[in-house]
Amino acid sequence: MQHGSAMSSSRSLPLEVMRCETFWERTRGMLLRPRLRADQALLIEPCGSIHMIGMRYAIDVVFVDRTGRVIKVCPNVPPFGFAAARRAHAAWELLAGTCDHLDICAGQQLTFVTR
Repeated sequence: MQHGSAMSSSRSLPLEVMRCETFWERTRGMLLRPRLRADQALLIEPCGSIHMIGMRYAIDVVFVDRTGRVIKVCPNVPPFGFAAARRAHAAWELLAGTCDHLDICAGQQLTFVTR
């Protein structure tokens, strides 16, 4: 798992990002991890859909294409819910309400920046 931060178009976002790349990291996702804080995100790559089985709180999910362009924002995905996006390459998972707070919307560019 890599740690880093996030950029939206040309501005830095106040997010500590944990990037899941291996099969086991992607499979685990948020399961058995501490609850996300408002300043954290989990980046799952590659990923075109997520499920909330076993989760106890809602999250925002942002799906991006291979270039990092936001193609779909799914706010407040509830526990035991599901979200997917056609042509998505990766999913950013954030605490519910974060997308609204940071004005993340379709068409923006999100970039993972390694520390």
